[in-house]
Amino acid sequence: MLKKITAYLLLSLVTQLYSQNKVSNAQKKAESYLEKVQENYKEGNYKLHKIYSDSLYNISKKNNLKALQVKALVNQAISLNIQTKYVEGITLYKKALAIAKTIPESKQAETVVLVNLGNIYNNVELYEKSIETMEKALKQATYMKNPNLIKMAALNGLSTSYSALNKEKKSLLYAQQVKKIGEETGNESIILTSLNHISSSYYKLGEYEKSIEIANRARKYKAFEKNTRVKAWILVNLGVANLKLEFYNKAEGYLKQALSIASEKNIEEIEMICYKNLAITYQKLNKTTAYLNAEKQHNKSRISFLKNQKKAITEELKAEIKAKEETVLAKEDTEALFSEQQKTTLWFSVFCVIGLGGLFWIYIKKNEEKSVTKETNEITEKIKETPEKYKNSSLSKEDRVSYQQKILKAIEEEKIYLNHDLTQANFAKKLSLSSHHLSEVFSFEFDKNFYQLINSYRIKEAKKILELPTNKDYKIIAVAYDAGFKSKTTFNRVFKEQTGYTPTEYRKKTNKIGSTL
Repeated sequence: MLKKITAYLLLSLVTQLYSQNKVSNAQKKAESYLEKVQENYKEGNYKLHKIYSDSLYNISKKNNLKALQVKALVNQAISLNIQTKYVEGITLYKKALAIAKTIPESKQAETVVLVNLGNIYNNVELYEKSIETMEKALKQATYMKNPNLIKMAALNGLSTSYSALNKEKKSLLYAQQVKKIGEETGNESIILTSLNHISSSYYKLGEYEKSIEIANRARKYKAFEKNTRVKAWILVNLGVANLKLEFYNKAEGYLKQALSIASEKNIEEIEMICYKNLAITYQKLNKTTAYLNAEKQHNKSRISFLKNQKKAITEELKAEIKAKEETVLAKEDTEALFSEQQKTTLWFSVFCVIGLGGLFWIYIKKNEEKSVTKETNEITEKIKETPEKYKNSSLSKEDRVSYQQKILKAIEEEKIYLNHDLTQANFAKKLSLSSHHLSEVFSFEFDKNFYQLINSYRIKEAKKILELPTNKDYKIIAVAYDAGFKSKTTFNRVFKEQTGYTPTEYRKKTNKIGSTL
């Protein structure tokens, strides 16, 4: 009998040791996957990042390694977030949050999930919800042993939220706090993230030179080449700031670099922004075919982005309704707060409000999508029509290019656009051309009509006059006349169309920027 008990105890001990050894080996394997997950994300290899995240989830779930399971779910959600699959991402974050709350001393795991959930709320424009989530994460971070990474992520998210709400100075304040943490810890990735936000804030404040200066400072860090997602955003900042300053070739170069990274890494939001600004750049550089293609790609990516965003917001609203419903039902069970009639009236009111809100949201988004689709179709037709248009030309390509050079010489060297009485007819006569052939050259070689091109040069001249501090008291009618316009009304209209500002607003803006540099 004693021998049987001894044998049983030995068998139990061996089984226990085997089980512990198995868990230990699984833990080591899972931790090695986690290292790979972090390494590949840092290097911008998002495909491998996803593969290792999935492997980490499978092994941690199988072996009930809850802390590692939470980290796996967070990284899976990050991968979905990059692809703008926001609904799926939010679902995984909430799943991770539920598991995190079952772990003893779960605050750290829970806080990590909250920070990432806050980021995805920013992406779907639920900014107030993001701020609430980030502030909660920031508060919880103070009780952690190593709070800096969480603080950095939460402050970074708050910077994004306040920027989107047009509270740019507050956004800049949070970004500078992130930079301080990065410098204190010597973490270049954190510094780069903060510099990206600071550059973006200066851009939104209209300080384009400062935005470029900060972005160029970021490019000097070694981590700039590794952290490809942040790198792409910094290149976007350089592109859009140079575009505003009318350095179109520089803008094109930076935006194409950012687009290349975004396309390779499947970062849809950056692709959309790049196509949008490249379309503007190509239009300014008179690259018609490139402009039409960029505009078409922008509309295509924009439709996809809006669909994902709308889907995420709808699902989040459904979740909130369900949570409220459960809260009300729980109160009814304990306190019998409402009669059946009161409940019916309450829920009818709630669903009416939500229904009307949902219908209004769908109406706005559908109109926007219809508008975008219409634009895309028009652009596609333009692309198709372009070769046909050239077939109908009565001038040869060589003749058109020759007349194009004569037109540019008359405009840029002789500054013929300053002539108030300039018309298409007398300009054609000056070039020994018929008005019809002159229109043809403008249409094919400039992709603009006569007055669009002439007025673009007149506006450039007006901007130079307005930008000079010595001309701050110069009358607007005088600026218009000096730039080649006969009428103040026409000048104001064309200036607003081409710059987005009235001449008076533009002078105030440029003088303000000049005084801050």
